[in-house]
Amino acid sequence: MRHKYNKMKQLSTGVQKRQSVIRNLLTSLVENGRIETTPKRAKVAKYEMDRLFAKLVRMHNSYEDKKDSNREVIREVKSIFYTETAGKKIVGELLPKYLEEKRTSGFVRLYRTGIRQGDAVTKMLIELV
Repeated sequence: MRHKYNKMKQLSTGVQKRQSVIRNLLTSLVENGRIETTPKRAKVAKYEMDRLFAKLVRMHNSYEDKKDSNREVIREVKSIFYTETAGKKIVGELLPKYLEEKRTSGFVRLYRTGIRQGDAVTKMLIELV
């Protein structure tokens, strides 16, 4: 049976490679603001990024003290992103913007951009809102 199993959110690689691919995609997306990749990776990255930002917004709103909420957000961000610049960009720019807009979902957009020249795979552009 396939209860609660969505094959679209799975990359067909090993567990360690899948985690590192997702973390690399998320880090690049935060640092650059937009990346271009294949549809399956784009859907996985969108799912993971939306889930992460929704969790960070909930986490930030659950604490009354701003120091406590920032500490927990920084701890969560450090566990996912590879570079320090990505973490600083999330805590300093993106999260306050989303909190100000009172946004709880829809942090990432996907666009089809055409076909890749070498192997004719559809390309998708992922960008942060």
